[in-house]
Amino acid sequence: TFKRSSSSSKRYKTDITNNIPDDLSLEKLYDLNVVSFKYKDNYLSSQDSRYKKTIIGFLAEDIYEKYPLACNLDEDGNPEMWNINILFPAALKLIQNQHNEIEAMKEQFQILREKLEDIHGTK
Repeated sequence: TFKRSSSSSKRYKTDITNNIPDDLSLEKLYDLNVVSFKYKDNYLSSQDSRYKKTIIGFLAEDIYEKYPLACNLDEDGNPEMWNINILFPAALKLIQNQHNEIEAMKEQFQILREKLEDIHGTK
């Protein structure tokens, strides 16, 4: 079912900015463990394509420990499932930041290469 808490529409949001506050600590995403696992018997239907298959993913407990804002809790307050609506944008922002750093380093490298070629006269 649809919940307003999961809407992406700007109609429900305030204080929209491209600046990510430090308290959201995107770098904590580096600490998340990506694991492979199989679901326990009787968790999935035998018709499920993931039944008895090794898959890649996260453990909700790890998400809760390292990036709690991206973890949904069950009615008893235990980690149940990571929230893709929070985790994916955080990961994408981190990737975008890394991309910008790589592009800046490529530009610096090209400038240094040209200076070195000028020094050695090897254009």
